[in-house]
Amino acid sequence: MVDRASLADEARRRWGHTDAWRESVQGTRGYSEADWARIRAESDDVFERMAVLIVSGASAESTAIIDLAQAHRRHVDRWFYPCNPDMHRGLAAL
Repeated sequence: MVDRASLADEARRRWGHTDAWRESVQGTRGYSEADWARIRAESDDVFERMAVLIVSGASAESTAIIDLAQAHRRHVDRWFYPCNPDMHRGLAAL
């Protein structure tokens, strides 16, 4: 299981000085518990579908995997901050 607190600490160290970080903090400040539950559910869904594809032997270059990666990028963009493909690759490096 992913330790969300550790990921948050690492993200703060890496990007705490950026405009995207400040935008995310400001934007999420007003989220309700229901919002956070929806965010987690959406994220978990993308990762679970990705895991199924990977276990099934899908190539990282497959349309299905690329579509899910784009779905995750749009999820970050919608809920946290504008997330271009370069930023999304940085998140993947975590």
